[in-house]
Amino acid sequence: MSSNVWPRTESKRQRIMVFVGDDSIIDQIENNNSVSFLKEILLSSDGSSRERFDKQSKIQPSDKKVKPKNGSLICVVCGSSAHGYNFGAIACESCKAFFRRNARKDLNTLPCKNEGGCQITLETRRNCVACRLVKCFNSGMQRDRLSTVSRK
Repeated sequence: MSSNVWPRTESKRQRIMVFVGDDSIIDQIENNNSVSFLKEILLSSDGSSRERFDKQSKIQPSDKKVKPKNGSLICVVCGSSAHGYNFGAIACESCKAFFRRNARKDLNTLPCKNEGGCQITLETRRNCVACRLVKCFNSGMQRDRLSTVSRK
């Protein structure tokens, strides 16, 4: 992303962080060239539950040290609240445990009733092991970050 995308509206510096698992959202932000577009982004993974992004409450001046509130991170796999990075991606406790149990499995042996087209959300994350594991890998979770017995 180029540094001239965001026009400066004040003399104070602002830091904007956007965590997404979908590259199309990043493309929309880059192509729009406007901070006001952030206000219009709807955070949703399945289209049913939508939460408005409030520009004023999320963007903080960089001269203030602000600790993130508990639950302010969103799991890149299912959309649940997360507490930090797990295996290389921001993931909730459920997806962290799921990845730990399933990451070493062969994706070709896991069945999917929808031929790989399942939507993984908070409500549907338990329905398809294959699609959830694929989404974990596509979201940045890495097998090599798993601890082995000898590394513990």
